[in-house]
Amino acid sequence: MPTATAALMQKHREREERTGIYTVGEILDEKFEDSGEFEGLPASNSINLYYLVHWKWFPHSEDSWEPQENLQSSKKALAVWAEKKLSSQKGPKRSKKSASPTRSVSGRRALPDFDAVEESIARRAATNNRDGDELGEAAAEPDFARIAPRVTTPPRTRTIATSPFASLFGRFINVTPTSSTEVPRAASRAITPVPQPRYHRLQYDQSEPVLPEWTVEDYLGYIPLTLVAVILVLGVINHCAHNL
Repeated sequence: MPTATAALMQKHREREERTGIYTVGEILDEKFEDSGEFEGLPASNSINLYYLVHWKWFPHSEDSWEPQENLQSSKKALAVWAEKKLSSQKGPKRSKKSASPTRSVSGRRALPDFDAVEESIARRAATNNRDGDELGEAAAEPDFARIAPRVTTPPRTRTIATSPFASLFGRFINVTPTSSTEVPRAASRAITPVPQPRYHRLQYDQSEPVLPEWTVEDYLGYIPLTLVAVILVLGVINHCAHNL
């Protein structure tokens, strides 16, 4: 059994060293720094609180001081440490197990606590029921609680069917019928532009006459036609008079 446990711990250590994400076992102590560098860490006015962290799959010889920003995702470990400080203030102060670690490992990113991940999953499941299966799989993962990336559902499509009568009618008018195509839903909701009318109604100015005024030339142009008409009428009358 000890051999199997050691092999399991070694497997987790290799994986965390490869990914650069480590599991927080517990917080042993905290320390405030006013300014300046702290064990090789860059100076920053916004980071002045450091925690002594014991990593879950590593021995206590690997405990290290980490800035507060590296443990923002370890809400459970921070809550346990807060309760421990509160209880120590009520009773006698106890000495910490490892006050001075032999080596400081900076830049480690802690894995998010399982409880915090589970709470986040529950909130997302309440607001989006369609992702229930995916969130359930993420909640069932042990210890690491890696959340799978959300799968984006492809847009639904709508099929436009072509009638066989349209194909037959297209042969007479030399129009090739359009085959069935899939139009995305977003495209079907697009606003169709209103076609402009082909013919425009003429607008007349009511202040001017619609017909032009006749001139002398216009009247003279009708005189030959009038004479021809009169001659024809007289000829018809003369012919009728002789027959009677």
